[in-house]
Amino acid sequence: MSKDYQPSLCVAAQMGIVSMCRVLIENGADTKATMGLKDTALHLATRCQHFYVVSFLC
Repeated sequence: MSKDYQPSLCVAAQMGIVSMCRVLIENGADTKATMGLKDTALHLATRCQHFYVVSFLC
């Protein structure tokens, strides 16, 4: 997999879009997928202080 690969769930979490995270997970998105330096959606949402997303993912 390319180092530039960006799973949709990671991008949505990083942007703080809870509704998109919900839709992606309901449709089978891999919650353990990583982006960049092995950051999961939860790591990215936490780093960006998107606490609604963090709460949803937990």
